[in-house]
Amino acid sequence: CCLLLLLQTSSSLSPRLIMGTLLGFCHIGVVCLLVLLCCEPSFAVSSKQKQNKTVGLRIPPPPEPPAPQHIHHCDVSTSVCDDNPSSEAIVDDGKPSSSNISTSFFASSHEQLSLLLTILLVSAASATLLLVGILFSSSHVHSAAYAQWKYWRVLVFLLRGGGYDNVPFFRDDLHAKTHLLSFVMMVHMWDSPHYRSGTFRNDMVKNLRNVAFPGTGIPLSLLCMNKIVLLSFLFVGYPILCLAYAFLCSKKKTIENIASLHTAYLIHPSEWFFFWRTNCVVASLHALITNTPGYDMEDKFTFLVEGEARDIPVSPFLKTSGIVCKDRNEEGGMGIHVFKNATHNGAWIVQEMLSNAESIDQWLPDNAPLSTFRVITSSTHAYDIVNSCSEDTDHRNANKADEHRDAVRALSCVWRAGRENAHTDHSSILFDVDIETGIIGDGTTNAHWYQLGIHNGLFKYQPAPSFTAHPDNGCTITGALVPDINAIKEIACSAHAKMLPDVPLCGWDVALTKEHNMCLLEVNLSCNFFNGSFDKRNYFEYIDRFYSKLQPLLPENKALQ
Repeated sequence: CCLLLLLQTSSSLSPRLIMGTLLGFCHIGVVCLLVLLCCEPSFAVSSKQKQNKTVGLRIPPPPEPPAPQHIHHCDVSTSVCDDNPSSEAIVDDGKPSSSNISTSFFASSHEQLSLLLTILLVSAASATLLLVGILFSSSHVHSAAYAQWKYWRVLVFLLRGGGYDNVPFFRDDLHAKTHLLSFVMMVHMWDSPHYRSGTFRNDMVKNLRNVAFPGTGIPLSLLCMNKIVLLSFLFVGYPILCLAYAFLCSKKKTIENIASLHTAYLIHPSEWFFFWRTNCVVASLHALITNTPGYDMEDKFTFLVEGEARDIPVSPFLKTSGIVCKDRNEEGGMGIHVFKNATHNGAWIVQEMLSNAESIDQWLPDNAPLSTFRVITSSTHAYDIVNSCSEDTDHRNANKADEHRDAVRALSCVWRAGRENAHTDHSSILFDVDIETGIIGDGTTNAHWYQLGIHNGLFKYQPAPSFTAHPDNGCTITGALVPDINAIKEIACSAHAKMLPDVPLCGWDVALTKEHNMCLLEVNLSCNFFNGSFDKRNYFEYIDRFYSKLQPLLPENKALQ
């Protein structure tokens, strides 16, 4: 924003010079980041020890590793980590290893000196640019500068332990208010126990290691190296990034348009990524406070077993002790892969491969993967139990299924139309589906958020493409009608009410198959809307209620004094 103010002082600056200046600021930020990363941190107590000091969040023990086999190792030991496409599996054994230890804030004198120098340089540059800009800029830039000031002021207020309901700005702007608290909670819950990953910081590293802001190529997991890096990004890096995107996405390269876009990106982001991170924070905070058993369903095998027990149509799985896969041509004991089934304390869920039902297969290219519907549901019962939940309480009482069903509603639906020759529908075109009528809208993709390293889109930003037809076969999909949308909604809502009514938001993967009709593959509790449309006003009111209730109940004083 300060750079934007400076640009207003001269009308003769060319776009090339402006972009060069922006990249220069980005390079300065990268240098500061590298300096901080090179600092030798001193480590605090392990996350395992910290869990003993925190109100008891039950974290299930790690799965028993598969027994060693004297055969050729399998090369398919990767899995999708919840809603993060193409992410590899990470084993968290709960030991105080380098991936499980949180770094302390202001860990060493070296870090303190680096942070102090960075703050002084940024503060001096910002003050100079701000003063020059205010003297010569227009009302649009004044408004953008004021929005930037409010952003910083609210961050500082919340980081120092200020109450969510008492923020100095944005009290009635629920979008900005929930967005900023989601940022701050990443710092507050840094070393808090997490329902699936040991600590919240570990979960961020796992789920952000293959995600990058479009055009940067830098995995966002680097921001989770330590708190200093994350705070530097929140206060300096993110505003600069918003300014860069505002310039690149502005159709008319005028100061007024850039200033307006900068404010929108800064406090009212509408990209799927920010909703996903908000959902992750809400689930993590809710699990930390309530310790409800519904979060056990994050384990895919537990979900299938519980689903069968409660007569919910889940994808079938084999009960055999294991399977052996042999290469048809290898010999001498090579090319043999043994998988021990989870039903016998193994690490693998063994299932038959399912195929798409004819009703949707007609729209897909040849050799397309099983293409699922992502349905997001919410439960108000998860809010009601905040003050009544204890470790021994199970809110999945079958006698209250009807009551719980009334508390659950479907928010959105997206059909992931798989690409030709893909193994899963994580490589797909995301077609929005009207949750009420079942009419399929336009399709899009979020693949540009998963481009890491050097690639063609580096230092560029192209908005996600829009599709009305599947690009692999040319079949028009927009305007088509999803078969029995009400049944798709009901299977998700009913499962939410029966299996985990104590969890706020759930993302269900609903499959229409030839072999078993309609069934649920899994549930994701840190769920992703996948660019689906939903009632944002109701969503922000829902999130606001949870934040207002949960933030004051943090088991420890997480404020940065």
